[in-house]
Amino acid sequence: MRMDPYYTQEHVGMMKYHTFANDTWYGVGGIENHICQLILARIKDEVEFLDEYELFVHGGILENWLTWDMDLYFIGPYEPEKIKSILSAITKIGFDEQLFCDVSYRQGGLFDHYDISKEDKSKCYFSRHLEIIREMRAKGIATEIYYLSNYCILEDEVVELTYTELPNGLFRKGSKTNTESWAKHEERLSTGHKYKWPLKIN
Repeated sequence: MRMDPYYTQEHVGMMKYHTFANDTWYGVGGIENHICQLILARIKDEVEFLDEYELFVHGGILENWLTWDMDLYFIGPYEPEKIKSILSAITKIGFDEQLFCDVSYRQGGLFDHYDISKEDKSKCYFSRHLEIIREMRAKGIATEIYYLSNYCILEDEVVELTYTELPNGLFRKGSKTNTESWAKHEERLSTGHKYKWPLKIN
């Protein structure tokens, strides 16, 4: 059952990530929600260097079910200082507006070996994504994913983020698959759910 994208739910609980903290958060029903639209507008207006990269929204925020974060990734030149600046600025906006922005920078793998713009968007994104991942693994190809920090505390509990800190200050995600998350997606696929493709923002 699709949720009203304008639905908003409040949760009180401290979250700390990198240097940011907030104790009140919102869950939303979809990307059309006014909080999401405000965040995206601020990102376009305020985030320096973003004109040198391509930014996408993906994940649950596009599926019209209740979600407590907005997943984003961006691609473009590997310039660590600019990447950290973008990651920090988007994360700050999410904390300001009380909807966590789970943002990462991605390169290689999927983005070097597949032209996503030519994919059939009428197909389920997650099903096609699984096919591509299997093809890449068979060829020994990996997509590199980078984050701002591996420090996260939810309501006084430290969240174990298996990211490796690099000398340039970025944190690279390991190659281990989140089997619990993938099992959840595959369960939804079994019910006939068709995942939407990432949405380009800029």
